[in-house]
Amino acid sequence: MEKFYTKIRKQAYQANLLDELEHRTYKMDTQQDVQWNTYVGTTGTQGAGIINQAAMVKNVKNENLMHSTGPWWIDGNHSINGDGFLSLPFVLCTMPNNWNKMKLSPNFIFPLINTMKVRGKVKGIDINLKGAEFVFWYQYLDPTENKYINVINDKQPIKLQNDWYDFEVEVNLDDTSNLSFLPNSPEKELLYTDKFTLPSKPVFAESLGFVLYPYKVNHILQDEQPEALISTVNIPERYENIQRIHTWPIDTTTLPTGTILMKNLEIEYFTNVKLTSL
Repeated sequence: MEKFYTKIRKQAYQANLLDELEHRTYKMDTQQDVQWNTYVGTTGTQGAGIINQAAMVKNVKNENLMHSTGPWWIDGNHSINGDGFLSLPFVLCTMPNNWNKMKLSPNFIFPLINTMKVRGKVKGIDINLKGAEFVFWYQYLDPTENKYINVINDKQPIKLQNDWYDFEVEVNLDDTSNLSFLPNSPEKELLYTDKFTLPSKPVFAESLGFVLYPYKVNHILQDEQPEALISTVNIPERYENIQRIHTWPIDTTTLPTGTILMKNLEIEYFTNVKLTSL
């Protein structure tokens, strides 16, 4: 049996690779150590992204109720020519890596993307998505390109309405009819790709969650913008010495707004990793 070692919240673990897949279910109502996050910005909706813990409260039925209120941070990693921006109301890290600052939980880690089912109840209050949709999203490292692929189940959008809405999303890379692969902005071509090839073996989701995609970002004071500025809120390293576009004033009326609430969230998945604390 193959094995490797990892650390989660300062606790060391031995991770054994199983010969057969194990079926597991994450339940938000009982596994409260699993920390969901939401993205805000260093300058309101703009600037660098900041990971905050998503708000979690108990309702009168003693159910966990997760909520997030926009406008949210503007993620331009997949935007092209001012379109295709997204926001991340609910995000979860599910694999240890060197760059992710989100807290991991040993109770929901190393989920294989294939044959994952996501279900729960969702509600939207004062929602105006400005053309975006609320969809399930995940990211994994493509073993061929060695770049991250971002996937959304946009053919299974989740309705945000005033009453609780029951949803179920099925995730399976073997069937791409419900999926779309997000493009990368030109500045992120070394990190992301949308060139999908079916992996020869199952792959793990490194992070997953629910995003708002796509929407446009319109800048104001365009007559005063320097020519050097590019048409995205992201900035590549080679432009770090010029004024950064991600802090240029924008028309905030074009951003998705409202409060999103979620409860009874469950995620069924398979994994071939078993953790043992050391």
